[in-house]
Amino acid sequence: MRLNSYLLYFLFLYNTITAQHDIALPGIVVEQNSKYKTGKVVFLPNVSIRSMPPSAPQRSDANGKFSLLFSDYRGGSAVKIYAAKEGFEVANQKELENAAILGRYEPLKIVMCKAGELAENQVKYYNIGVEAITESYEKKIALLNKESEEKEALIQELRERHRVLLTEKASILYYLEKDKEEALAQMRSFSERFAEVNLDDADSLYIAAYNAFIEKRIEDVYKILDLQILEKNIEAAKKLIAQGHELIAYADSVKVYNLHMLEQFIKGGWLAANAAVKNQALEKAQDYYKQALNAESCNIESRILYAQFLAEYMQDAVAYLDNLEKTITCLEQSEKKQDRQNSALLILKLHSQVNLFFQNPTSIALLIKRLEKLL
Repeated sequence: MRLNSYLLYFLFLYNTITAQHDIALPGIVVEQNSKYKTGKVVFLPNVSIRSMPPSAPQRSDANGKFSLLFSDYRGGSAVKIYAAKEGFEVANQKELENAAILGRYEPLKIVMCKAGELAENQVKYYNIGVEAITESYEKKIALLNKESEEKEALIQELRERHRVLLTEKASILYYLEKDKEEALAQMRSFSERFAEVNLDDADSLYIAAYNAFIEKRIEDVYKILDLQILEKNIEAAKKLIAQGHELIAYADSVKVYNLHMLEQFIKGGWLAANAAVKNQALEKAQDYYKQALNAESCNIESRILYAQFLAEYMQDAVAYLDNLEKTITCLEQSEKKQDRQNSALLILKLHSQVNLFFQNPTSIALLIKRLEKLL
């Protein structure tokens, strides 16, 4: 009864708030990277702001602030925002398409840069990356032409990265060229990312990656933005989901959107793990699976994929057993009987194909009994 009372109260409060006819969308316009460059944020005045669905057009004031007013729209509705100012262009248009939610408490931030800067910076950053990768490649080629500890270290690094035994110079050159081509292929996305981001809003991790990129320390950029970026995105999505529960005015939209984003990050973790396995980077693949499970510990599909990986590639009976126990616990807590039964059958089938040595056969037998009870 108490739960029903809370639900009725929530629905009453939600309908009361969202029934309002006029909803404001506050915002602010800033110049991209102004604080990063000068130590002070530059707010842009007299920027023309329009929307779709339409509201009365506005212009930002001397402090860059504006507020659009929408009639007969429910809180949580998404709108498209367009900004224009002579001599400037919008740098974060992709972000605006996802972030403009009516009823939001925090002002919508529009980031603008000088007209033509986006394309110029993309070309500049791309050229920096290409130059750095080429220089690094040429240095490695030069190392191969003389006997030294650095040469041996380079060959060992290639062996570990590609999980191959390199003895012939031709095969070493092949994998160096392969690394170079892969790095060049990633440069376009890196250059676009750095051109669009507002460094004033970036955290220390991203700033470190940007500075490393400008200084042509490309390998450091990969290290910073690789696994840590996935972890950062997952944590941010989880935080936004929690906020969605609290912000009643647009809880449904925020929660649904960020659950979708969290799902994409989880699937991104699966894809990254699969790519790492193909490159024989098994420890990195395991880290990606762990991050996917950190995002949603009872995602059964993640649990099953991780189990297959542990059995087939890691041969880790301890980790496999721990994952199996957590999977079964999640299924026991699930209220969806059909899904629970289907998953239990799939796990039993998978386990029947596993060839691992378990130090404690009794433990695995008890877990299998728990699984069978779910059928």
